[in-house]
Amino acid sequence: MEHFQTRSSMKITPKVSRSQESAISSFFNESRIIQDWSIFNYEEIPGERKRLDLENEISEGVEAELEGSEEKEKDDDETEQDGDIEDSEKLDDITLNRSQLARSRANNLPELLLMGRCNVGKSSLINALLTNNRQNVKTYAKVRQRAGYTLCLNFYNIGGMFRIVDSPGYGQKGKQWQGELVFQYLQNRRVMRNCYLMLDSKVGLNQYDELIINNLVQLGVPFDVVFNKIDKIPNGHEIEHLENLIDNSILAELKIQPRYYFVNSVDTSKGIGYRSGISELRLGMIESCGLSVNRKSLRPVKRSREAEEKLKRRKLKNVKMIVNTPKD
Repeated sequence: MEHFQTRSSMKITPKVSRSQESAISSFFNESRIIQDWSIFNYEEIPGERKRLDLENEISEGVEAELEGSEEKEKDDDETEQDGDIEDSEKLDDITLNRSQLARSRANNLPELLLMGRCNVGKSSLINALLTNNRQNVKTYAKVRQRAGYTLCLNFYNIGGMFRIVDSPGYGQKGKQWQGELVFQYLQNRRVMRNCYLMLDSKVGLNQYDELIINNLVQLGVPFDVVFNKIDKIPNGHEIEHLENLIDNSILAELKIQPRYYFVNSVDTSKGIGYRSGISELRLGMIESCGLSVNRKSLRPVKRSREAEEKLKRRKLKNVKMIVNTPKD
């Protein structure tokens, strides 16, 4: 990552300081990291159906209030007094619903969505983000050689402070219902703080990547770009290659440029180090959630082997924690 920071004019996240590196490493080392949910239906996200219903009730209540105020001008004094009572009751209901909605949002952690086409390496990246040594690199997200292995939205709780959400890959191997699920999440999820779009450093962008970028821009979703597999680029041509990819794609046309991250999440014998760029991406994610990068602010729920084993047993017994997949 430092190689790109010193030689490229691209918008790259600043170098991680020693104090930040220490705080970030301690945070991920100590954090209890668990998979909260595997979601195949957007409304199955805990609390989301209730939140959507409350928003609809508030919207309907405000519309009714406006209609009532117009009709009230035409009524006589007696009817006007009755209307005042009814309007007051409606306002009380709206205030109550807004209060419930605020509490519902307060109970939700900030979330970061990872997107990318099939087989771009999202699951491998998640494992590199959540672990600090190669022995545990496959602890969390399941990794397979075949494309399309991530079937649904997988929510990883990071120390009770934020969630990383792994999404199904898009493209030729993706399914329509998976695309609709991710689109619903992008449209409706209020606690999402940022989206990280993963691209293959060697191959660059294809038509599906550009379509996703257009959708993110139209929805007003904040996003950054993560170029993965930088070890696949020929030695000595990394900067030139990546700048050409950006300059000759839709990325160059964006009015607001995203931050660019360059990572290598797998072991390699090439000069670019294993886990290159991981610290910078961790820093960007923490800051996107509005958290300060210091030991006093980053105080996670700490990991416990006993607690993790207990959670695994509870998941096996509680079928509601995993929602059945739709049929093709």
